[in-house]
Amino acid sequence: MCGIAGFYGDFQSDLLEPMGQMLSHRGPDGHGSILLKHQSQRIGLAHRRLAIIDLSPAGHQPMKLETQKGVPEDKNSSIWITFNGEIYNFGELRSELEGKGHCFKSRSDTEVILHLYLEYGLKAFSKMNGIFALALYDGRESGQRDGIKPGDLLLFRDGLGVKPLYYTEVPQGFLFASEIKSLLCHPEVSRCLDLKSITYLLTYLYCPAPHSPFEKIKKVEPGQWLLIRKGRIHSKHYYYDVPYGQSLSGYSETEIALNLREMLENAARRQLISDVPVGAFLSGGLDSTSVVALMHQVSPEQRFQCFTMGYETQKENVKNDLYYAKRVAKKFQFPLEVVEVKPSDFQSLAQVIFHLDEPQADPAAINTMLISRKAREMGVKVLLSGAGGDDIFSGYPRHTAIGLEKLWSLFPEFLKKGVGKTAENLFSLQGGAALFKNDSMRKMAKVLESLQWDLDSRLSAYFMCQFPSSIRAVLGESFKDLKLPEATWEPFKKSLKRLSKDEALLNRMLYLETKHFLTDHNLNYVDKMSMSQGVEVRVPLIDREVVDFVAKIPASLKMRRGETKYIFKQAVKDLVPKEILNRKKQGFGLPIRKWLNTELREVLQDTLSHDSLKRRGLSDPKGVHDLMNRDSQGKIDATFVLFSLMSIEVWCREFLDKPQLTVQPKVCLA
Repeated sequence: MCGIAGFYGDFQSDLLEPMGQMLSHRGPDGHGSILLKHQSQRIGLAHRRLAIIDLSPAGHQPMKLETQKGVPEDKNSSIWITFNGEIYNFGELRSELEGKGHCFKSRSDTEVILHLYLEYGLKAFSKMNGIFALALYDGRESGQRDGIKPGDLLLFRDGLGVKPLYYTEVPQGFLFASEIKSLLCHPEVSRCLDLKSITYLLTYLYCPAPHSPFEKIKKVEPGQWLLIRKGRIHSKHYYYDVPYGQSLSGYSETEIALNLREMLENAARRQLISDVPVGAFLSGGLDSTSVVALMHQVSPEQRFQCFTMGYETQKENVKNDLYYAKRVAKKFQFPLEVVEVKPSDFQSLAQVIFHLDEPQADPAAINTMLISRKAREMGVKVLLSGAGGDDIFSGYPRHTAIGLEKLWSLFPEFLKKGVGKTAENLFSLQGGAALFKNDSMRKMAKVLESLQWDLDSRLSAYFMCQFPSSIRAVLGESFKDLKLPEATWEPFKKSLKRLSKDEALLNRMLYLETKHFLTDHNLNYVDKMSMSQGVEVRVPLIDREVVDFVAKIPASLKMRRGETKYIFKQAVKDLVPKEILNRKKQGFGLPIRKWLNTELREVLQDTLSHDSLKRRGLSDPKGVHDLMNRDSQGKIDATFVLFSLMSIEVWCREFLDKPQLTVQPKVCLA
């Protein structure tokens, strides 16, 4: 795990150092850079190293493909790579390549990628099972294949987008980096906001790929690669997609569960390979418990350090996440460190947002950072997480809710549109469907309002934290020409076009989970927050082999008669305590609503003051303050609208107001 950055074009060579320095938190164990030349243009590759496998200098990056001894070489005519991530099957790939005559000088997976590309060309990247974002420069005078030409730069991101990769173009050429802040080192990178992305952040709490809060800065999408030629984007391609549309045939339910179990164990075994200590997140939920159980299953002699969250108002006599986490740790005799989060931790929101790169309004980001900081303090540089289990096996309430679509299909379109529009008009008096205080009423209101939209739009609406009817009143004049809600679900409907209309409805939703909610929300904050502390997070439940297999499992086995994650439970039922296997899903819920109206009230009022909002011009001060007043009076629950607005304003102060970003120290909360 590392940080990467670079450029291709007519850039000054001294740009490379600040771009790399801005990512220093991602790689505290070493750094390097190389400046290459192709014709009249410069190619710069920078790297910040977090040493996990092969801690020796042999793993230093940027790394080039070494030629045979005695052969004169020109650095500009070599293959170079700067790589962030882990290739879990690099051992098997290395053995395969050695059988073909390849020789290695290190034990690193980075060197394996170089040789794999030399042997297979672009097919190399489909053979890799791992999490990665990389840039590979092919400066050879000959020997390219697959349409690659001398001097081409290739950018790749892993199939589920576990590792981030941003890019932009300026008059001088092309720039890329693991984080947005590195790109902003170049003075001509536009800081013009993407207004659509602001609505995404208010609606979903995140920015769906390929968008970012900046209009000119984009994300490489999961499973995508870019070809950069002569300093410009020549083409974009997909080399991987989750294989929905394929099916398992001739397998019984028992055989599927047994195969899945074997793959899960293999994934855990692969992802435990490390030259530094490994630990785990342990929330006490099904996914994290399963990961910890799999770790014990494949390596029973080890006692892995686990970490969980608590907060000061939790009570031990209540069976909450902390209660279950302690039970699991005791069962496997793993040490458990409880990390407490307090309202005062939110005082450092500016530093958290700085590392997030995007104004994601999810308190879980702070949890991840606090655990990562504690892990690093205790000498644990790698943590395994249960992230992704809900997204591929169907673990969220919305997966159960889409069962209503069978009912709605019986009603004529004119009736559904009429009911939906009537509901929207009625609920607008409350401030919108998403602002009801009662959770059940809020969910039902959102369902009724969404009936006016077509099926693909409704699928997108299931991911909305706030409906357009709940945010219109707080948007400023800049948004008056933006068509809502159509603009908000545009990225989701675009993704759905890549999937057959005949695919099971549950699988269509799970596809959107992996494309956007998992990648753009969960994995983004997990990566940014853990890497802010120099910690690598691995996600065995979404190992490439597991994901490919699960996509082919019939939807009826993922959810059976309303029971979520059915086949996953069958696969791990002898590993996980029954009380957790059958436990109703609940996330780690910080009392953020209570805090915003008590300990954090002053911070909220300062951040969203009339002067701040008027100066920014993104929000309507009157609409925002009306919302704050009604929320504080208990008439509505506007927690996430307010927290989103706070996050956006803090982000603007960090990324827009400061003429030049500066490297910040690791986040150290009170």
